[in-house]
Amino acid sequence: DADGALPPKRLLHRLRLGSWSGVAMKSAKDMLDSLMGPSRNMAAKDRKGDDFKMDNVCTHFFVGLCPGQLLCKHVEAVEKCKLLHSVALKEELEKHPDCEKYKREYEDKYTRRLEEICSDADAKVAKEKRKCRPPETVIKLPDHLKIKVQCYEEARAERLKEANDRGEAGDLEGSQMAMRSSQQAQRDIDGINKAHTSTFPGEDVCKLCGIKYLLGGAGVTGYERLKDGELWEEDHYKSKGHEAYKQVRDALTEMRKKRREREQDDDTARKTGKGGAEAETEGGAAKARRGSATPETAVTAATPTAATAAAGTKAATAVAIATENGAEIETGTAAATAVTAVAATAATGGTTTGTAAGTTGIAIGGG
Repeated sequence: DADGALPPKRLLHRLRLGSWSGVAMKSAKDMLDSLMGPSRNMAAKDRKGDDFKMDNVCTHFFVGLCPGQLLCKHVEAVEKCKLLHSVALKEELEKHPDCEKYKREYEDKYTRRLEEICSDADAKVAKEKRKCRPPETVIKLPDHLKIKVQCYEEARAERLKEANDRGEAGDLEGSQMAMRSSQQAQRDIDGINKAHTSTFPGEDVCKLCGIKYLLGGAGVTGYERLKDGELWEEDHYKSKGHEAYKQVRDALTEMRKKRREREQDDDTARKTGKGGAEAETEGGAAKARRGSATPETAVTAATPTAATAAAGTKAATAVAIATENGAEIETGTAAATAVTAVAATAATGGTTTGTAAGTTGIAIGGG
């Protein structure tokens, strides 16, 4: 146009080209982000190393498979994951100093998501199981053929009665003709029923994904005409949807096993830490008792066993001093008193020990 505006057709063409160009650029950007990370254009010194914590990153991908990517094409209830699945960010997480902390957090979240998917599938299994039809043979006749079969049935019954009556009357040839007519009527009935008979193979439900299928495979005779939504058993177990659910359930089993092992390790660590602290406390108390400043302090503060040893030491000291001074009688008295102190200490504890020790000191002084 004179004013420079584009014709409608050319404008629409450019808009279409622009939209396709934008889609292609976004696709290329997502691919580069997945391979090299969102900070690929930044210098190494400027990178913080924690891009994996961004909100647009799929954390399920860091610790396993992404259920949204795996199941979205096969299960309507599972939406496609639109988050970033980056190998570079996964490697960045492995190098982070708090890697174990974040991985534990992501694993718990991942396990919960797998449990939700499997729980929904189990509910679907129970629901579809109630709808399953058993194997059966079905005869479906049009109305006009039902009338025809009824006529054949009546004719058959009449010929049988005729054959019986003629036989009783002695007309053997007439009886045989009537019997042949009856048999022909039965063959006509069987032919009509066979042409309109279908054998239903029965139904069952896949325990992994909750999909209902027909028992058997394409080689089953008598039921070749499949309805919309019907699926043979062998075809289902070869499908990608079944394989995807199998991967999800295997991943859940693995994550539960890993969680149990982690909880056992945590319990062992707590028990080991508690036992070590108690042992250290008891060791410190024993060391403090052994490091007492004087025998009197040890006698007063010790347990009955320690008090007995202290009293014995007092007795030995009394004997040695008395012998040097030549006071044999007093020595004997001191020794006897010390022995009495030892016995009393063993029976009553620290208080008696203190009294016995004092008596020993008096005997030594008298010498």
